[in-house]
Parts: sequence; structure tokens; C-alpha cells
Amino acid sequence: MYKVKIVWKLGQDNEEWWNESCIWVLEEYGLPGDRYTTTLIEDCLIYNFTKQEDAAMAALRWGNN
Repeated sequence: MYKVKIVWKLGQDNEEWWNESCIWVLEEYGLPGDRYTTTLIEDCLIYNFTKQEDAAMAALRWGNN
């Protein structure tokens, strides 16, 4: 698995940013299951990609690794 961590932007008005990042992942990779799974923890969302290329694209666009 290739992990990409998306950290919440605490203390900021980030609803639009968060919506855009989630929509982008869904549009690019579909629903969780085949190409990635997710893990939600207190301070971030972790995408676990099956392909390194998918993880690299997501990390470049949204990640805070």
C-alpha cells in the first residue's frame, strides 16, 4: 500500500478545500475499494492506494506527507 495523508486545516475556513479534495479523488479513482481504501483519524484522512502512480498523483495534488 502507498499512503497519502491529507491533514485537516484546523482553524481555517476549509470546507471548500476539503470538498474539492474529496471530489477530486472520487472523480480520478472512483469509490474506495479497488484502487484505494481510506482511514480516518482525528487529525487527517489517509488514502491507501494500491498503485504507486495513483498515490504520487494524489500526493502531488493534495497530500501533506
